[in-house]
Amino acid sequence: MTGTNGLLLHYKMNEELAYLEFVREVTADIVRRNISTNSVIKQAFEWHINQHKHNLDEDKMRAHLSGVSRELGLVDS
Repeated sequence: MTGTNGLLLHYKMNEELAYLEFVREVTADIVRRNISTNSVIKQAFEWHINQHKHNLDEDKMRAHLSGVSRELGLVDS
């Protein structure tokens, strides 16, 4: 694939990889620090969002972390 379509696909793949790396970093931090309470996990989420909001979209980060929250069985408060 060449031209504009190829560049767009390349951009979208790189963007998705950036969000997957963000989620990997957040979950690795939670595991490394042995965090197990909802409130501290949510604090870790917020810390990582603040660290990355200069180069990633905050809504997309929150959407990705929402999936992590569901997988961990966290409840919204």
